Amino acid sequence: MKKMIVLVIMWIMMLAAVGVFAFLVYDHFEGKKEKEEAVETDYKEPQSISGKVDASSGDADGKEGSGKVSESGNTGKEEKTTEEKSPEIIQAETDYPLADPWHYKILDLKETDKTVKLVDAETVMAEAEEKQKQELAELEMKGEKPMEEEIPIITIYNPLELTPLSTASNPPGPEDDLTINGYVYSTNLVLVDADTGDIVVQRDADDIIYPASMIKVLTVLVAADYIHDWADTYEIKGELLDYAYSLDCSCVGFLRGETVTVRDLFYGTIVCSGADACLSLADYCCGGEKEFVRRMNLKLEELGLSDTAHVTNCVGYHEETQYCTVKDMAVIMSAAMQNSFVTDALAQLYYNVPPDEMVEEGIQIANAFMCRIENELPGGEVKGAKTGYSPKIGFNAVSWYETKDGHKYICVTVNCDSTWQSIYDHMALYRNYT
Repeated sequence: MKKMIVLVIMWIMMLAAVGVFAFLVYDHFEGKKEKEEAVETDYKEPQSISGKVDASSGDADGKEGSGKVSESGNTGKEEKTTEEKSPEIIQAETDYPLADPWHYKILDLKETDKTVKLVDAETVMAEAEEKQKQELAELEMKGEKPMEEEIPIITIYNPLELTPLSTASNPPGPEDDLTINGYVYSTNLVLVDADTGDIVVQRDADDIIYPASMIKVLTVLVAADYIHDWADTYEIKGELLDYAYSLDCSCVGFLRGETVTVRDLFYGTIVCSGADACLSLADYCCGGEKEFVRRMNLKLEELGLSDTAHVTNCVGYHEETQYCTVKDMAVIMSAAMQNSFVTDALAQLYYNVPPDEMVEEGIQIANAFMCRIENELPGGEVKGAKTGYSPKIGFNAVSWYETKDGHKYICVTVNCDSTWQSIYDHMALYRNYT
């Protein structure tokens, strides 16, 4: 009997030992699995340092949107492999963090069966040259051929007559100056329905162009992401002024050592295209132009434009590596229209930099486009605009327009022979095709 009891006890102890061993093995593998899951849970795609993107909705202020936003801040398109950030970039992101993220809807441009495709610039050029040859041949037959120096040089700035839509809200009439309201001179242009993304009119809209100071719309769009206090102040640095003037850029007129508000820098960048304001704004927001430009290119990625657009400076001076298309500028302007800070700056006819100890009378600056086009379009109103100039691309402009019934349009024109003609092209397109 005693042997039986001892045997049972031994069996119980063996079973207990096996159970303990099995539990330890199970616990080991479960712990390993939990650790692996914890690692997967903790890992996240690096978050974009630019403003959040809402690919489905967004209000006029760009502050709220109901669409989902990916952790990387992009629009749900195929994500690019993110390179490991350098210590310099990590430090910059720590020192200059994102302000309040805002959501905005990305404009999806598309041609429709109603899209008006204007004759390309090369064809217009060729037709003008052929017409000149015929006129010279006729004069020669009459023995009236002019001296060579009297023969006008054919340039790319040949007017293209517009055929207004039958549904145009305010087509030019007989009493209107048709040289302003009936023709366009820009070699590249696009007019977009900002409510639908439909391209209304286009001319060589996919060509790569140099945006010049139009890029400052992107500059202030990015800056708005990093401004926490609009009343904060900044002391103008002499080296930034020297840099701006060495490039022969337009400037607000800030003085070295002068203390101005961030709002002054922001409005000075757009209203009068001040390079001194622009470079100072980049320095305030990101510690310098280099880091600011990096964030501008991140914004281009968020907007889905990085394949055709690239930025190498925030001012807009000409560089072969700074380029985009007129369609890209329309998408950038659409995002700008959804940010209340940017739209207010773009809408200003004038802006007054308040007096201070160094400039007792203050500084008044003006947006030439907005001043010239004011009250010129009875069918609606231009709500904001930015011009630009480059020897490589002539005079250009981007603007947005709202009809009396609230319909919104964006217009981008490139390569005119004067600022005024660029403005007139916008007037003509709005009057004939909205």
